[in-house]
Amino acid sequence: MRVELTLDERFADLPIPCCSGIAAYLKSEKFPRPYQRHTELTNPAPQKVTECHEEWDMDAQGVCKVAGVGLVNLIHIGNRSRG
Repeated sequence: MRVELTLDERFADLPIPCCSGIAAYLKSEKFPRPYQRHTELTNPAPQKVTECHEEWDMDAQGVCKVAGVGLVNLIHIGNRSRG
């Protein structure tokens, strides 16, 4: 948020609060979400795989240019058993 405030022209002549000041303000306004405890994820039982790509599928595309981003290399990995 601090970076966004420094980039916004509307706040150019105003003092920008420090990170702890922003955090204190957000806390006073009840913006932070309450902490959620970590829970263990369930693991499905392993299945017997007999053929290539039966469980995982992977596709890759070479480097391509994306406007506003630059060069990217697209890789898609999918879990066949989860659809």
